[in-house]
Amino acid sequence: MNELISESSSTSSLEKEVRALRLELNEFRNEVTTGKTYSLLNEFKNQCAGDFLNASLGNNLNSIKNESHECTMWDNCEPVFTEYFDSLSGFAIKGELSDANVSSLRSKLVQMKERAGESKETKKCLNCFQHAETCLETQIEMLQEMGFCKPDNGDIQVKDLPEDQISILIGDALSSAARVQILKALHDDAKSFTALSKLTKLRGGNLLFHLDKLQSKGLIRQREERGEYQISLQGHNLMNSLIEVTKAMSFRV
Repeated sequence: MNELISESSSTSSLEKEVRALRLELNEFRNEVTTGKTYSLLNEFKNQCAGDFLNASLGNNLNSIKNESHECTMWDNCEPVFTEYFDSLSGFAIKGELSDANVSSLRSKLVQMKERAGESKETKKCLNCFQHAETCLETQIEMLQEMGFCKPDNGDIQVKDLPEDQISILIGDALSSAARVQILKALHDDAKSFTALSKLTKLRGGNLLFHLDKLQSKGLIRQREERGEYQISLQGHNLMNSLIEVTKAMSFRV
């Protein structure tokens, strides 16, 4: 009898260890999957920014060339401007469109313009440099609007938190458990309206209300009319941040 009890106890202990190992394995797998997805999204985003800048390079050069009024020095200046705008593309592809790098590009162009104004021969180049500045600022503004630029928030503190942005994005979008459930469902895979309806137990207009709310905040998008819904990069970043919030607040999961 004692041997049976001992054997049963050992089996129970072994089952607990196996369950613990399975739990750890699942957690590790989820972390790896999330990391890969996040990495792929960032890589795709950076490549899109680089493609956008490369596609507009020709327009920038033609626009600056028109300002040169058939200047005989254009053949010398064109590779300089090409290299300059290529450096902006390089930062974009590497995911390094930070405030500091953008500022360094602005400073470099100012220095180039100042050197051009030092001699009579190159003074006529000032119009080209002024137009190059306009092209640069236009591109930076577009990149910022599309969310490609990374603000330098390394030293951000509680007093620096943007109240309006946080309340609009997080407070409104995440004020419903159904919307959090939708974001969780879309975190790794796109899903159809029907699939989301089955998952959330929401029907018709009720589900559409929550989807429209998340879309208006830029957290999800629909691939095409009546197509699948997928999480945006902003939504993906938000959900990853909530993982850290959950750990910090010791929420029961």
